[in-house]
Amino acid sequence: MTRAGPTTTERLHRGTGAAAAVVLAAGALTAASATPAAADDLDHSPLRTLAGARTGLSEAMGVARDGAGNLYVANQVGWVTVYGPNGNGDVTPTRRIQGSATGLGAPCGVTVDAAGQIYVSDRGASPAIRVFAPDANGNVAPARTITSPALTQPCDLELGPGGTLYVANEHAPDAVLVFAASAKDKTTPTRVIQGNLTKLDSPVGLAFDARGDLLVANFSGDSVTAYAATANGNAAPRRTLTGATTRLDGPSDLEVDRRGFVYVANQLSPAVQVFAAGADASTAPARSLQGANTGLGTAPPRGLAVASDHSIAVGQWVANKVSVYRAVIAPPAAPKPPATPKPRITVPGKVRALTVTGARKAKKRTIRWKAPASNGGAAITRYRLVIKKGSRTLVTKAPGAGKRSYTVKRSKLRNGKNKVSVRAVNAKGSSAWAHKTFVVRK
Repeated sequence: MTRAGPTTTERLHRGTGAAAAVVLAAGALTAASATPAAADDLDHSPLRTLAGARTGLSEAMGVARDGAGNLYVANQVGWVTVYGPNGNGDVTPTRRIQGSATGLGAPCGVTVDAAGQIYVSDRGASPAIRVFAPDANGNVAPARTITSPALTQPCDLELGPGGTLYVANEHAPDAVLVFAASAKDKTTPTRVIQGNLTKLDSPVGLAFDARGDLLVANFSGDSVTAYAATANGNAAPRRTLTGATTRLDGPSDLEVDRRGFVYVANQLSPAVQVFAAGADASTAPARSLQGANTGLGTAPPRGLAVASDHSIAVGQWVANKVSVYRAVIAPPAAPKPPATPKPRITVPGKVRALTVTGARKAKKRTIRWKAPASNGGAAITRYRLVIKKGSRTLVTKAPGAGKRSYTVKRSKLRNGKNKVSVRAVNAKGSSAWAHKTFVVRK
């Protein structure tokens, strides 16, 4: 997502003065302005840190990730560097957009669209939005450049619905400018959110929340204001997140993850504050990433980007580095797969084709049958075979599941009409009997 970077005005913000900027770099101001610890504070060390001469990082401001997880960094001194998803340590960028042809003077924010085009806000001597081709590398000219008299101090930028581009203009005036994402050359914004009702106060960070509202981080206002995506003119915010409970102090960027949580980079009381979706008024953070182990106290956050695994990349302009932290909001538990319904088991159907072969005076008779058409949803475990003469039981057998016949001697039978009955048995129970009568002559 697009990220913001500090201006001279911000560095002098609240009367810190030029000398105080040096103090901030040393971390002394942090100790003086840090908010008290709370139960939900998480003092995590970074998972990875990009830092060192090879990285090319110099006043790292805006950070963004593309669909493949690559990390883009706007360096305020005049270039954009790109790193692989797991870049760590003093590594060389995979790409570096730098040189006179790029036109970059003081990059602040960066974002990447679905096609891989790289949008960079530049608030150098010639403020503009410079758009580079997806594979841009080296001293290359932008594919197109968006300029406008309204672009005086462009900071964060965010691609919005319907092919729009939103730009936070930090000062003179404090405004959010909306352009067609395909705009080029000198153009007029299609909409401008500006005026006393907007409560914009040094707008530096932009994001869209889960409702589709535009969120704006106001550095001097210590607030996050929310507007309808179609807001225009002197439009009052739909809601405002501000007040001591929020612990917002110089918010310099914000991001929304896929679950709707809002992440705010806090520069003056260094931290990343995380709010539940739809947080309003003086809502307290759900989580706060801050403390000695984070390293944010001596290198306050400016820009941030949240990856698909909810890890947080933080641009730290004072220290010329980017730190990546593990998720501070646990991902939701994976939904349990629906229980596979157990098959409904019933008793088997009747055995089929029950026959008795052999002449009436034969010394042996053979009884045969076929398995039931349905086993009831459970394997046949055995059969039960009974031969009777009237009410008197002559033979009882339990052939195994693989048996389909039984031979009985004439000596066990009685003269006259005999009846054989067979049924199948499974785990549920027994089928109905199948019957067959036959005559014996002795």
